[in-house]
Amino acid sequence: MKTELPEIQLQPLTLSEEDIAKYLAIEKSIEAPFVEITTDADEARTELRDTEAQFILYKNKIVGCIAYQKREGEKGPYGYLWEIAISPEFQGHRIGEAALQRVLKVYEALPFVSLQVDPENARALALYERLGFVIQKRIENATENGRPRLLLMRFN
Repeated sequence: MKTELPEIQLQPLTLSEEDIAKYLAIEKSIEAPFVEITTDADEARTELRDTEAQFILYKNKIVGCIAYQKREGEKGPYGYLWEIAISPEFQGHRIGEAALQRVLKVYEALPFVSLQVDPENARALALYERLGFVIQKRIENATENGRPRLLLMRFN
């Protein structure tokens, strides 16, 4: 039997020096060979500028972030999950799932939501598939360091 999702809050992540520093601290806390982290403030601002970025708070503490955006495709608008990152000590508590459920509600009127994930990121892949995302294709050399990505879509 599944436990209830944890109570979380989402708080806008601005491009201020303070918020960017908090964002970079979350990024730096995640160590996995298949995760590309942002370590530069200017790079972070560029990456986050066109997204809806939110800090994820659990028990009034920032424990992660989620960034998403509405995109225009050949057949119209769709939702795109740009990033979800949870500090390692808070992973495995369904906090990311709770945040992702909120984003999926934002885009429920759109035909689909898509994202990309490294095929070695088994935990993230399992979460996405549990929430109805389906692998569409594998993209070779999708990142700056030549790693592949899986394109997943969830149809509404």
